[in-house]
This record gives sequence, structure tokens and C-alpha cells, in this order.
Amino acid sequence: MSTVWMAAIVAAQGMVANSSSPPPVVAVTPPAPPPLVRIASPVEARIVVPVRVRVMAGGQLLLDDTMRIASNSGASFSQNRSEAPATPCSADRYYGSQRHSLNVQLNLRDGLPDSTAVSVSVNWQRPSITEGCGPEGTRAVSLTESVPLAPGESKTVRGDAGLTVTLSRR
Repeated sequence: MSTVWMAAIVAAQGMVANSSSPPPVVAVTPPAPPPLVRIASPVEARIVVPVRVRVMAGGQLLLDDTMRIASNSGASFSQNRSEAPATPCSADRYYGSQRHSLNVQLNLRDGLPDSTAVSVSVNWQRPSITEGCGPEGTRAVSLTESVPLAPGESKTVRGDAGLTVTLSRR
């Protein structure tokens, strides 16, 4: 055998040996799935619910107004007043202020099959009643509740200290 043939046979054996080895391992991670985002249906996004809110406490009407809420937007009302006491006791004494406040928040609750629930949160703060020149202070009462409220329906929620909240859906 000639050396040329010998070299050709050795070269061919090397190619066969190289071609029979397994291909290199390539690690591929699958792409991450897209994030899940809840998109409101066009009908759900357009529902705006007007709710009449009537808040009574201490024998007085604190709020009587209509507020609009939607699944993606709540409503709130805030009123604050701070003032000197009606009758100071002495010129020497430092007088704190008397504070009155009312905060109301409404939100539409999703997920009920046949009706809508309104979540209401009310906080009412007023000066404490003192005899003469007694110590000054404040009293506060709050309530938070979800109320199922169908169109045309009214519901009243009662809290401490005579706080009542009436919600009416139009």
C-alpha cells in the first residue's frame, strides 16, 4: 500500500470517529410566560354608580350628598375645622383648639354575582363636652362596612355615639 492511500484511510477513519460523537449539549430555557393582567370588560369599565350618602350624628346632619363611584375609582369627602374654645376660662391659660372632622370614603366592591356592594368608611371627630374649665379633648367614632346595594335600594348602617350612615343607590 502506498503512503498516500494510507494517509487517506487514516484521515477517513478520523472523520468517521468525529462524526459519530454526540453533538454538544446546549441548554435553552423557555421564555417566561407573559404576566397575567386582569382587564376589565368594556361594560364593567363604564359603570358609574351614583350613591346618595347621608351621615347623621349627635342629632345633626353632617353630610347629605351624592357621590359617584366606579370599579376603578372610589369617592371621598373630608371636612376639618379647628377653632378656639367658645368661652376661655383665663387669660393666663393656654387654650388648645377644638377639632371637628368628618371623613367619608366609598368604594365599589367587585365580585358579587347579582348585585353590587358598596364599602363605606366614616370617621367623625368632635370636641369632648366639659363642665366649666375642665380638661379639653376630643371624641371620635368610626365605622367601616360593606353593604350590598341594588339599584333603587337604601340601607342604613349604625355606629356608636348615634352615628348613622344611609346609602341610597339611584
